[in-house]
Amino acid sequence: MRVALPVWNGRVSPVFDVAEHVCVLDVKDSAATHRTEHRIEDQSRVATLWGLGVDVVVCGAISRELEAALWVAGIEVVAEICGPVDRVIDAFLRGVLAEGAYFSPCHSHRSTEFPRRNKKTRVREGSAEGEKSPQP
Repeated sequence: MRVALPVWNGRVSPVFDVAEHVCVLDVKDSAATHRTEHRIEDQSRVATLWGLGVDVVVCGAISRELEAALWVAGIEVVAEICGPVDRVIDAFLRGVLAEGAYFSPCHSHRSTEFPRRNKKTRVREGSAEGEKSPQP
């Protein structure tokens, strides 16, 4: 699985829509196996993340429009999260992010308007043979 977190000053960026950098993690067996940083542009935000093979975005605030676009691209969104990036990553890897310690102060406990669905998949260029990824 590949996870992206928008980064600002060592913390999860408060608003994903204007974040300029993302930390991208490759996760296997609840451990980060590789970590890179990437610059993202406003006009190509979803395309960039999809092109990087991102499966999940963990972020602070996010507009409904961007959240919907990510959903359509098959990228799951875990929103309204705040805190130091390394601690949020650790909580995500341990499976305790949803316990609330990293919810933003404005966390609304909203449920997504986008029902879960089975993702269409295709083999991503450059991926291991048979590795599946979401189709936008």
